[in-house]
Amino acid sequence: MQMLHATIPSSIQLLTILPEHDIYVETDAVQLNQVIMNLVINARDAIENESGIIEVGIDHTHIKEGCCSSCHDTFLGNFVGMFVRDSGKGISEAIVENIFDPFFTTKEMGAGTGMGLSMVHGIVHASGGHIRMQTEVGKGTTFTLFFPVVFIKSDKVEKPEEVFEVQKNITGKHILIVDDEEQLGDMIKEQLTTAGYQTTFFSDPFAALEQFEKTPEQFDLVLTDQTMPGITGEYLSRRMIEIRKDVPIILSTGFSSIINEEQALEIGIRRFMTKPLAKDKLLNAISQLLGA
Repeated sequence: MQMLHATIPSSIQLLTILPEHDIYVETDAVQLNQVIMNLVINARDAIENESGIIEVGIDHTHIKEGCCSSCHDTFLGNFVGMFVRDSGKGISEAIVENIFDPFFTTKEMGAGTGMGLSMVHGIVHASGGHIRMQTEVGKGTTFTLFFPVVFIKSDKVEKPEEVFEVQKNITGKHILIVDDEEQLGDMIKEQLTTAGYQTTFFSDPFAALEQFEKTPEQFDLVLTDQTMPGITGEYLSRRMIEIRKDVPIILSTGFSSIINEEQALEIGIRRFMTKPLAKDKLLNAISQLLGA
């Protein structure tokens, strides 16, 4: 939430409504971060350039009879409910039925890939959960994610794996980030900037390649997505290595039948990582490649 504050204009209030006691769910922490980020950014875009409020809340809830807005199955029982509520323009009836479809977008060409709610659907349902969406044109939208309750006997929760490579002498190290998913790219940029790196982010891979061709020595490392419109991360990496053989490249992918880790290493790519990128593992890989 602290990171998301930086992406929200001052005209929009970002509020959290959290319980005083701990609540647990069983899901992937990095993927849950992506879900929250996706829903909050969509809420921001729904408010557009006006003033408004985005609320993010979590609490236990009992559902007597619910219907999932994405899979349309009925569900009942005790859940952890996490909601993202905005005071934006709402979602019209004409597109409500399509918002969870893969590749569906409400944005114009070149303005991003849209709501990304198919990703939210996949992550929530992989955790045994469901989604309920309520919207009214002109009055806002609420997405509530229902996760099965998990009871933890111990009061000790393991912390995420610590970065085993101490980040040293990283001042001035410049990382080029290439990802057509602007939300993910912005998040990675924020993480690396906070860690002390200088970063440049391109959501357009052709623009990234053009900049690299002009100033190949400007960047100490390249982090690129594999699946992008018009050009793959594999092709981008090949071109950059042709221009500068010693450039360290990390290729990340959610799923690709085009290239695997062995093929990536044969090309000269230094690391092959699977999305979602865990922050600690990404920082470890960068630290090792830069010899920090």
